[in-house]
Amino acid sequence: MNWVAANWYTNHLGRHVSLVFVTDNEDYIHTFSSHGNILPCELTVLDLPSFLQTYYPVLTAAKLLFDSLDLSLRSIKSKECNLPGDTSWERPVESLDSYVVPSAPAVGHVYPAYLPESALVAGLRSGQFLRGVLHVSRFGPTTEATVALTDASAVKHQPELKEALAARSEIMIHGLQHRNRAVDGDVVIVRLLPRVHWKSVSSDISSQESCELIYILHELI
Repeated sequence: MNWVAANWYTNHLGRHVSLVFVTDNEDYIHTFSSHGNILPCELTVLDLPSFLQTYYPVLTAAKLLFDSLDLSLRSIKSKECNLPGDTSWERPVESLDSYVVPSAPAVGHVYPAYLPESALVAGLRSGQFLRGVLHVSRFGPTTEATVALTDASAVKHQPELKEALAARSEIMIHGLQHRNRAVDGDVVIVRLLPRVHWKSVSSDISSQESCELIYILHELI
């Protein structure tokens, strides 16, 4: 994307046409927006989230999908920047009471924020949180997913959950909101919702435990 291309489209489409350039380069957005008067037409430079919000505000599913993919890319870049020998999981564990487990997104955000690692470690040790691999349903990818638990032993700290998880080693996540930007194959940390919010999967009429995702531990790539 450059001003030569913008001028070309201006000359061929006419001055009455408004041009919109979409980019994920923040430097481009800042630089080109500050030179909007150079062209003899209105030129708008936006990133993709702003473009969707401005021109297609009703496409909620597209915005949710973008947020999920964007998170995965950012996570991969973050891992590449980590130094060898990272011992962040060996740091002293803080009390889980110091944090409020997010159940609703902050103002202006689509998804709830992830908890810090210290809170996750405390939650896993106490059995309040569970770890597993996310599997998205092929028949209802926007509404149904399950988390196959990789370590259900933590449930021993919650006697009221033993019976519920005795017959299976996976739990359900209903809807994109509770999936919290995770994609199929992610290793995630979840917490069970209160029993009154449990739902059943479409292929099984029996009740199945429901949870909400609070952290993506890592992606399987």
